[in-house]
Formats: sequence, C-alpha cells, structure tokens
Amino acid sequence: MPAKRQDASRSQQRSSASALPRLGHLLKQAYLQFTGLTSAALEPLGITALEWAALLRFDEEPSLSTKEKGTSRILEKCL
Repeated sequence: MPAKRQDASRSQQRSSASALPRLGHLLKQAYLQFTGLTSAALEPLGITALEWAALLRFDEEPSLSTKEKGTSRILEKCL
C-alpha cells in the first residue's frame, strides 16, 4: 500500500474513532430528551411510558391469549 494511502487510512480511522464517543453522547442526550417529552405528554393521561408501550403492543396483536386478555383487563383497571 502506498504511503499516502496508508496515511489517509490512518487519519480516517482516527477521526472515526474520535467521533464514536461524541455519537454516543448525542444518542444519550436524544434518548433523555425523548423520555422526558414522552413522560410529560403521557402525564395528563395518568399513564407511564411502560404502560403506553404495553397498550400499543396489545393494540397491535388482534388475537390475544386468555392470559394476555387478563393482563389487558388489569391494565384497563389501572387506567
């Protein structure tokens, strides 16, 4: 491999490696902002994000088992 190509490859690897911690930080900040906004939006409904996710799952699955229907009823009582 020519020297210039090796230098360019090393430079690209270094810049990629230094971008990874920054990307991780940005993803964490986006996640924290999303969870904060989601919690605030669901608060007037009196449900948490976990309860909302469960309700979405039940809505996606038209044929629930007896056990799942029982769980669904419990969730409805909580709401």
